[in-house]
Amino acid sequence: KNLREIISTLNELQKKIKIIYPCHPRTKKQMERFALLAQIKKMKNLILTQPIGYLEMLNLIENARFILTDSGGIQEESTFLKIP
Repeated sequence: KNLREIISTLNELQKKIKIIYPCHPRTKKQMERFALLAQIKKMKNLILTQPIGYLEMLNLIENARFILTDSGGIQEESTFLKIP
């Protein structure tokens, strides 16, 4: 249920803004397991990527309007860079 709700929220957000989603392989497997990956691939403003390196992630954070994450490290970086 939670993953479905997150995908639904991403679908609504991507109608208004571009989303870049570096997706962990385990999360992607769960999306496949629950038939959610096809739904994500239909979202025109959502870019699903493989996990990315630290410097590339910093670049994305610096240029983001806001961050949605469950990663403590990314939360710290975005706070330091003053990105909500």
